[in-house]
Amino acid sequence: MSGTLGSTPDLNTLNERLAQLKGATPDVLEATLTRTRQIELDYPEMALRKNIEGWVDLGYTVTAEGKVTKVKVLNSSPVGVFDTAASNAITRLRYKPMMQAGKPIAANTKLRIAFHMQK
Repeated sequence: MSGTLGSTPDLNTLNERLAQLKGATPDVLEATLTRTRQIELDYPEMALRKNIEGWVDLGYTVTAEGKVTKVKVLNSSPVGVFDTAASNAITRLRYKPMMQAGKPIAANTKLRIAFHMQK
């Protein structure tokens, strides 16, 4: 008779803990982090002239010091129009470091930045 392990509601928590013990950087929701500096967007001049709106999905790491590193464009619309402006804005963000066992740790997160014309 063969058996399998059933799923447990704590499986994700256990997997995250194992990853952290192995030194991996955990993935967290951006909403669970505390910003200490707000997003300041520089709307691309060409997009302003052409009345283009769009968005950019970014993935990045928040270091144990609260700085943003390893910024990567995951998706965007229209492609390439707002990528640089969004990446630059994210790089200037700062966060309170995520804490684990009383120590600051790095964390990976994602964020969508929307570019809308003011009306």
